Amino acid sequence: MAYYAGIDLGASNLRAVVADGEARTVARGKRPTPQGPDGGAVEAAMVDLLRSVCAEAGLAPTDLAAAAVASFGPLDLAAGTVEGPANLAEVDRIRLRAPVAEAIGGGPAYVHNDATAGVIGERFFTDPNPDDMVYLTISSGIGAGVAVDGHVLRGWDGNVGEVGHFVVDPEGRRTCGCCGTGHW
Repeated sequence: MAYYAGIDLGASNLRAVVADGEARTVARGKRPTPQGPDGGAVEAAMVDLLRSVCAEAGLAPTDLAAAAVASFGPLDLAAGTVEGPANLAEVDRIRLRAPVAEAIGGGPAYVHNDATAGVIGERFFTDPNPDDMVYLTISSGIGAGVAVDGHVLRGWDGNVGEVGHFVVDPEGRRTCGCCGTGHW
């Protein structure tokens, strides 16, 4: 049987799951996301959690057929990284694809914006399968995934649903993690 892993990198929490080929959860884990001192700390925590959930499932990471990382942005999909995340002020860059691919022995490792991953799940794995939808996520940050005519939109570098930095308070009474003011 094939096994797969999913990793959710959030500004507050890091989650991972291992599932079998029938999409049944075999193991899951959660821990706080390191806030720095650099992207390497986040990468190490992500791989450590992946190894932990694999061990709980009785697997080695190299037993996985593939893995995917869902992350806050802004993403650089070509590089498989997060660049200048607003919610982790101490961190300039986090490599997502490379450390996960290495941990699973060079197998496929995919990267998606977290809200895009949400729309993929809703679009393809719910009943009924909506052709047109917006998946809005509100947590440490705000983002959206979009499907139109059954196609999941990714946009430039996977950031099509970046809705969190619209100014809704022109008085600027709150400061965003990106240092802008008045953002939603």
